Amino acid sequence: MEENNNEFNQPKTFIGSIREVNAKYRTPRIQMTPIVKISLYALRFYLIGMLLILLYKFISSFIH
Repeated sequence: MEENNNEFNQPKTFIGSIREVNAKYRTPRIQMTPIVKISLYALRFYLIGMLLILLYKFISSFIH
């Protein structure tokens, strides 16, 4: 049987639902220690760095 969920059928209501969830969880419910915050920022910079290297390799493969 097919479920009829009208909430996600229209793009505007889907985006509204995503914004509602993001607003609900904007502030964390737990306290983070400074070490955890530093570790998460380091992980974020590492992932951004890896993406930049991947993008560079992808673009350089098309140029050569």
